[in-house]
Amino acid sequence: MDSIEHLRHAIEDDASEAVAAAGAALPIEDATTLSMVLTVMVGGPVTEDDIERALDDAYASLPIESLAAVLKVLNRLLDVWLGETEES
Repeated sequence: MDSIEHLRHAIEDDASEAVAAAGAALPIEDATTLSMVLTVMVGGPVTEDDIERALDDAYASLPIESLAAVLKVLNRLLDVWLGETEES
């Protein structure tokens, strides 16, 4: 799995590559597809439960219509995994 610091600096090009590598396309309509995209980005498993928890407080929701929204969910997912709240 990539380091958290590296993942925090992901850009839209990284998200675009992950979407393509997962065989997906925008808009991403469901948690299953989004989990596949984020699995590619983090280099390890991302479950649908992880996605649901990340979407709870992310400033994005399904369908994910932009690469910027993919990055928002990625960063919120990292927060969830690290036990960080939105205020931290």
